[in-house]
Amino acid sequence: MKKYFLHNGTDSIGPFDKKELKQLGIVKTTPVWVEGKERWTCAENYEDLHELFFNTPPPITPHQKPKNRIWMKKAFKWFFGFFVIGCISAVGIVTYYEVSIEEGKLMHLEQKQEAEQQTRNTITTLVVANTNEYTSNGLGGISNLDITVSNKTNYIIDEVMVEVEYIKKNGGIFNVEKLVMKNINPNDTKSIRAPDSNRGRTVRVSIKSIYSKQLNLCYDNNMPIIPGNPDPFICNN
Repeated sequence: MKKYFLHNGTDSIGPFDKKELKQLGIVKTTPVWVEGKERWTCAENYEDLHELFFNTPPPITPHQKPKNRIWMKKAFKWFFGFFVIGCISAVGIVTYYEVSIEEGKLMHLEQKQEAEQQTRNTITTLVVANTNEYTSNGLGGISNLDITVSNKTNYIIDEVMVEVEYIKKNGGIFNVEKLVMKNINPNDTKSIRAPDSNRGRTVRVSIKSIYSKQLNLCYDNNMPIIPGNPDPFICNN
């Protein structure tokens, strides 16, 4: 039985018989040498090895596709194209809408913060204390004294401390009372009765402190204002 040698690109291997060559799956261009040949040659040059090669089937002649199938394919492509464009447009519209909402929220927040800061900086003109027509005795003494605090802001004022000075005829201060009023609604007023005094001809009222959580306001009449601070009455904690 004839024996064949193969070349793997570096060394020769074998010998093999035809059955072993078939198992190895040789092709027409596989280098093969048999005893008696002067040189290596392709396997296709050995007629006895032709049966080992797989024959390539003839090409199939393409049939013309029906026109309706071509039309349906084009229609699908157009539909898919419009669908993709529609999705991209929808994503763009949603993104633009979301960005616009975020920009609107940011602008609203900035406007809200500016309004709050302006209110804090002018708080002494927006939250004021006044007295009623109290009774002043001829020999000295104050009675029926009501203190009214007006909240002219759009925010709830949680607490206001008012200082009441009872002034004697000679201008000296006879007594000082501190009154606290809580929870004054926006654009509203609240009153409190001040203690009577057996001396004094007039009274002088002043606001010593104002606190509003909603406005983030911590005003203190005794707190020094740092020069250049654009928002001196904002709460720091």
